[in-house]
Amino acid sequence: MGHAESVQMCAPEECHCECSGGPNVALHATALASSLMQASVEVVGDGYHRLDESQMHVFHFDPELDADARKALEDHFTALDIDGLNDAFEPALRKIMHRELDDLRQPKQLAWLSSRAPSFPLGPVVTVAKQIGSQHLSRWASETFTSIQRGHLGVVLLAGGTERDERTMRPLCMWDVGLPSRKSVLQLCLERVLRLLHLATRAAVQTNAKTVWPIPVYVLCNDWNKEEIVSFLVQNRYFGMDDQEVLVSSQPNSPVLNENGRILLQEKGVMAMTPCGNGGLFQTLADHGILADLKCRNVSMVSVHACDNLLVRVADPMLLGHTLQVGAACGVKLVERLHPTEPVGVFCARRGHLLDIAQPKLRSDEMVDVATVVEHRELPDEIRSRRQRGDGPLWLQFANAGSYCFRTALLEKIPAHAGRQWHASWKRQPYVALNDGRLVEPHLNVLNAVRLETHLTDAFELVSISAGYCVSRGEEYAKLSLKPGFESPKLAAGVLARAHQQWISNAGGRFVGDIQAGNDKTDRCEVSPFVSYAGEDLLGHFSAAELALPLYVPARTEIVTFMTQDPGSMETSGDRGLRVYKVEAFAPSLGAGQRRSSKDQVDGAILVRAGTGDSFCMPPTPESVAKDVESARALIDEMRERFASTAEIPPKAGN
Repeated sequence: MGHAESVQMCAPEECHCECSGGPNVALHATALASSLMQASVEVVGDGYHRLDESQMHVFHFDPELDADARKALEDHFTALDIDGLNDAFEPALRKIMHRELDDLRQPKQLAWLSSRAPSFPLGPVVTVAKQIGSQHLSRWASETFTSIQRGHLGVVLLAGGTERDERTMRPLCMWDVGLPSRKSVLQLCLERVLRLLHLATRAAVQTNAKTVWPIPVYVLCNDWNKEEIVSFLVQNRYFGMDDQEVLVSSQPNSPVLNENGRILLQEKGVMAMTPCGNGGLFQTLADHGILADLKCRNVSMVSVHACDNLLVRVADPMLLGHTLQVGAACGVKLVERLHPTEPVGVFCARRGHLLDIAQPKLRSDEMVDVATVVEHRELPDEIRSRRQRGDGPLWLQFANAGSYCFRTALLEKIPAHAGRQWHASWKRQPYVALNDGRLVEPHLNVLNAVRLETHLTDAFELVSISAGYCVSRGEEYAKLSLKPGFESPKLAAGVLARAHQQWISNAGGRFVGDIQAGNDKTDRCEVSPFVSYAGEDLLGHFSAAELALPLYVPARTEIVTFMTQDPGSMETSGDRGLRVYKVEAFAPSLGAGQRRSSKDQVDGAILVRAGTGDSFCMPPTPESVAKDVESARALIDEMRERFASTAEIPPKAGN
């Protein structure tokens, strides 16, 4: 084994050369050129052991790179905050290795038992939705619709996750999870925005409001899935949204580290990188002009949602109205934790100094309750499993459901305070060994690397009041993931099926033999977002029919695409066929022959137009309806010819 010499670096106060790295990585050009194998490396094992904190080992293979690759690596490295990276590693890793948290406590619960609102203390507060009277809910909905009408609401969708469908390799937000409509989470989110805009438009008519402004949607992805998401949106014409109201942007990345905090190489001239977590939202909004766009639009409240929940209520009027009435600068939607090992963040309080960046006059040097969300991997085992009594609810019972709202004024101030906290998580990462240049592929179940990330919920600690709004899991939480268990796509689709069947039952619908919706494809039930946002407007549509499963309820002008996982194996006979129930609701015109999913879903599809009526927002013109009907007829006739021998064909359009 041999030692190498250290790279000479400029001291920030002494550097007068033309290096471009800034004070954190100020390197002489000659030092960079001669940096190969000069990272204080002792070649042990894979070569990453006993490296110094300069992280200069990333240039170990410099002699083997061409000029372009060498320049790209240098530019990438000099853009990193190496000092900040080194300082963040040990505290972040300590959180999941030692998990010493003894100052956590339950947030204060608000009582809404009368028509009067409760008093609102400082710190984290929680309202349980089922305890709220209808008068409060109506007021919150009305206030949110007024905000929409005035153009004060914006939506951010977080689609920066790295999970992919193993079959199609699509990003999570684009998955076909087996819903009757074959819609993805991203499509459902955009359609719910349109439905909410319709509800606000209808409210405007009732209140004689003269204008209704569109709701801008900002989709935050990562460098690895941005191109796919943009293509997906363009091919599907933004699912009815105006393309001028949808902006796609990518979040920052951070290096992947080994257990000693050293940057791993993905290739000989490429550092292993990963998205830096949803806490990168705030800097992305500032750096990519989104904050400026929000201010130009006069948006005062931003609704933020993770694209991993099939039942997510985008820009939920209840969450927004509750946050505004409590006087909080930010709010979060919560559900009750079911099990100590459930991989969700916990909304709670901890003792700390109040640092209110939204209202500096409220700052205090005294120790007070400050809102925080602690990730499950950072919770000590005893606190994670502690219960309030016997086998009752968990002591820390409120789980983060992945929906948030922030006042725009707060979003402007957070970037200056970003980076106060980092969180670590283990991940599997193939890497290049420094000692021999081989690619090391860890075993599939071995987590060999550390990912540093920031969490947007850390912003709760920067304000005096953070408002949690706890809702029913069965109505609003169908988490989607490839992880086994309750987050699997099959179970998530089943949760949505049961929730939508309950909507129909509440509206008077009856099902054959009282059959219950479930996880299997033959037991699915779905109501299009164009028909209903949260179960409204269904009363009277189902009283004359006895319904069977699987069932899909689309809107009047939706062109709906159905397919099976394996084209040509459609199960459409008898009780196993998909029922399309006609509902009087309009959807935006989609254009001739447009399919809602990408080209790999064409084979094995039957396209159906369903319903008549006039109850959806911004009704299409007679010309567009006629064009859609003509297109639908042509497509259905084409499908009839292709699948006449294998499929049960619906009646001709117009019959």
